[in-house]
Amino acid sequence: MNTFRYGRDPLCLIAVGLYALNRWGLKPTFDVPFLHDHFNDLLLIPAALPLVLWLQRKLGWRLHDRSPDTKEIALHLVIWAQIAEVAGPHLFEHATADWRDLVAYGVGAIGAGLWWHFSANDVGLYARLDPQPMSFERLAPHYRWLERVTAGRVLQRARVTHLAALDGAENILLVGEGTGRFLAALRERRPNVPITVMDSSARMLAIAREVAPGPTTFEQVDLTLTALPSNGWDAVVSHCFLDCFTPGRLEHVIANLAQAATPRADWLITDFALPAAGWRRTRARLIHALMYRTFRLTTCLEAHRWTDPSPFLQAQGFQLSRRSPFNHGLIHADHWQRPIVTD
Repeated sequence: MNTFRYGRDPLCLIAVGLYALNRWGLKPTFDVPFLHDHFNDLLLIPAALPLVLWLQRKLGWRLHDRSPDTKEIALHLVIWAQIAEVAGPHLFEHATADWRDLVAYGVGAIGAGLWWHFSANDVGLYARLDPQPMSFERLAPHYRWLERVTAGRVLQRARVTHLAALDGAENILLVGEGTGRFLAALRERRPNVPITVMDSSARMLAIAREVAPGPTTFEQVDLTLTALPSNGWDAVVSHCFLDCFTPGRLEHVIANLAQAATPRADWLITDFALPAAGWRRTRARLIHALMYRTFRLTTCLEAHRWTDPSPFLQAQGFQLSRRSPFNHGLIHADHWQRPIVTD
């Protein structure tokens, strides 16, 4: 079990940095209610608890250096909620109680608890002398609610943005489908089209299978190891999948999927991305850092950072037809096509 690093814990450092960025950068610049009222509340437990526990350790009130457990996090969450939301309005003239603050405290505490749990148990690829393959088995039961808490509905809106591009497809391949939210939307629109769903996680496939009536085939496949048959599908969908790989693996996976697609195939991709410049790019880099570290801890994700798949797609004959940005460019929903070649 790893030793807790208190103020040097990566989550604490990221949370403190985000707090400072919001306090002195974003709030004075943007009139966004969430930034003014709740964003810093979300960061409270990740930023403050390690420092409080460090002080308790120095005073001899804490007798170990393990990561905070559920009881420790819950106790400090309750204490802070009582101080800020119950006592605060009576002690300070401008302080007000708001139930949404409690929700923000709680979400931050849950996220921090998951981070510290997986960090303490050393399940990340970065910490292993004997690297393990990437696997979403541990995360699968929690993936749907984690997506709703962290991204709301924006990811699903992005996934279905170019759904109409598949109206003419006769055989569709979905890879890395996750919990089946896109599959359900596709099946509602195309109830009879043959669909193949591939994922390396048996648990993810089991969850997706629950929402898929119609002619749907489920296959547990690791696309980094298994070569797909040629020219099998006239549409490929890879939402929140390609951003999991290092550049070398990404090139291989795209080539594998491309040779499995027909010469006139469509390809829908929704992934996290980096805006070109400015505060949006800085914000995205911070979110990427937190996201990739979290997934490396929980899934043995091999990638350290996002790699733009565009050059590899273009090398396989695909051209970008449409791109729809979401959340200030943090997410891209793309429709790629192999152009029709005429003599």
